[in-house]
Amino acid sequence: MSTDAKLSPELDLRKRRFLIGATGVVGGLGAAAAIVGIATAAQESNLGADPRTLTPNGDGDVGLFQQRSLVGWYANGATQADNVAILNDHAYAARTFFLGNTTTTGFHIPGLADIDGWQDMSVTQAAQAVQRSAFPGAYAQHEALARALVQRLAGGAAGQILCA
Repeated sequence: MSTDAKLSPELDLRKRRFLIGATGVVGGLGAAAAIVGIATAAQESNLGADPRTLTPNGDGDVGLFQQRSLVGWYANGATQADNVAILNDHAYAARTFFLGNTTTTGFHIPGLADIDGWQDMSVTQAAQAVQRSAFPGAYAQHEALARALVQRLAGGAAGQILCA
């Protein structure tokens, strides 16, 4: 096995971390949103490193953020298979986590930006407001990692990034 092949899973993981963080910041939501996004994806899919998240679970959830792949939910494909492909696009999944998705019927599934007062919530509360997980406290275990990663992206100290 070449050195490149050995490094590629870690490089891919770094790309996903950067993508989530950059999407939150570039989307105008700032570093606090990036922290929420990274903590959420760390809980939901081990930042995309868990191969089981590439295919729908029993609820039809798939991808970085375990978003529902059923027609009429987080992607606007004509079939569930179309939506699985769409939601496994990390850039799309991150954008949808932050900004939500308006379905073809006009219903808007909220993202972080749609949650009133998310900036004043704890990371766990903000993640739960978007995800509606059966395990709402599980995001807390990933907060330190998320803060450290966003600190690296921002080039400052992790404590300087405010999120309740």
